[in-house]
Amino acid sequence: MDSLSWIEKDKYMKEIRDYLITIARTGNITISYSKLVDQLDLNYDLRDPEDREYLVEDVGDVSVYEHGKGRPLLSALVIHKMSKNQGDSFYKVYGELHGIDWEVVKSNKKKYVKKEMEDCRTFWKDSENFRKFKND
Repeated sequence: MDSLSWIEKDKYMKEIRDYLITIARTGNITISYSKLVDQLDLNYDLRDPEDREYLVEDVGDVSVYEHGKGRPLLSALVIHKMSKNQGDSFYKVYGELHGIDWEVVKSNKKKYVKKEMEDCRTFWKDSENFRKFKND
């Protein structure tokens, strides 16, 4: 994928955000990066390291946006297919936004990541939150 224009990037981020909200409302599930690309028919070639980085960055940007609005990080629900973990990029974003060393977050997944996932689900399953913020 060539570098995306801001309009295309915003479109992808909105699609990713909307889908992750759906995942959060569905229950105790996560989604892999590859399935996210397939489900949304996003134009990322996951065999290309640069495209993988763009995808991870876009998913992280969704969480930065959500955090800025005082909401949980939706990217907590996105995992790597093989490891079943969020990956270093998530831990780094989480750490930066919460003022915690990312390696501390990574080594204490149960404390930080599991709680963030639960917070996402709780927030987005709430009908009032969904109604008020789904199109935010």
